[in-house]
Amino acid sequence: MGKDTVLFERRQIERKKSKHTAVKFTGIDNGWNEFYSYWMQESEKNDTCEDFCFIVSECDVPFAVIYVAIQLCELTVSECVVAPDKRGKGYGSSVIKELIDNCTALVEKSIVKANAVIYPNNIASQKAFEKAGFTFVSAHPDEDAWNYEYSVRGYGVIDHYDRLIDENNDPVREDSV
Repeated sequence: MGKDTVLFERRQIERKKSKHTAVKFTGIDNGWNEFYSYWMQESEKNDTCEDFCFIVSECDVPFAVIYVAIQLCELTVSECVVAPDKRGKGYGSSVIKELIDNCTALVEKSIVKANAVIYPNNIASQKAFEKAGFTFVSAHPDEDAWNYEYSVRGYGVIDHYDRLIDENNDPVREDSV
């Protein structure tokens, strides 16, 4: 996958439209209803979260869809679906890595940490995220998934985001605090 041929098409979406967007661009609904219901409830509790759906193309042919949420300085990859003919060829990990490396330009926000929640039986997804630099952290509280985490270079483990973000909710380097 050459960098000169990959295009991330950004679509900022409202939570209420996210189910339709995912079904439209992935053609699947496996588990999406529960996922959507969960996040609709979460969004009512916290309106500081922004949602984005990226259509990733190579030579104008879409091959992946990534659905992410950003809250304060953390990005959560909620869905990453790669076209069946591109699976097992490194496209998934390359897309995830490129998203993290270019996050500031793609979502117009800096991040200090990225998260992913992956089903335990989804070995391919686990390998893709690990290859992109994520590490296993813990079992999800619901015990039906695993939590993965990626710490962005230049930032350590940060527990007190309120001291490390500016008025635009962008991160402030630890050494300037």
